[in-house]
Amino acid sequence: MEKIAAYVAKDTEAMQELNINPQKGLLLMGPVGCGKTEIILMLKKFIKPGIKEEYVYDIMMNCSEKGEKALSPYRFGPIFSQSGKPIDCLFDDLGVDPPITHFGRKIIVGQELIYIRHLFFKKTGAKSHFTTNLNVEELTEYYKDISRSRLREMCNVIQFPKDAPDLRH
Repeated sequence: MEKIAAYVAKDTEAMQELNINPQKGLLLMGPVGCGKTEIILMLKKFIKPGIKEEYVYDIMMNCSEKGEKALSPYRFGPIFSQSGKPIDCLFDDLGVDPPITHFGRKIIVGQELIYIRHLFFKKTGAKSHFTTNLNVEELTEYYKDISRSRLREMCNVIQFPKDAPDLRH
């Protein structure tokens, strides 16, 4: 929580001490029900008001119906807000997207989103924030090394303890 607090408070001294890069987004990793989504949704108004919020599952369902066309808003949609600043995004539940096949083309939505957002990060500095129930090994196995590497480049990785309790009881 200390890292998240420093990031949100934009406390440069604390971020430097905690190895948090203010130019990157956040990747919250931890067990099911430990509060990642609630924390990131609560913080989004402090991170950047008006941040675009997306659920990976919804994008995956849309892709299963429309194919790659469903990813067009992320590839070709507006990258900049009306004020000229890059549009930051929040993607909840990375890793809930089983590979889908649309007219013979295999699509792994999370992997595509990571690729697209990484390009925007490199071109514009746009931040992406993610939550996932997967740990580093599972994320690497699911999305491959290149996606893990891209996530590490564009996000501050914050891992919740493995034994964090499920708060949904």
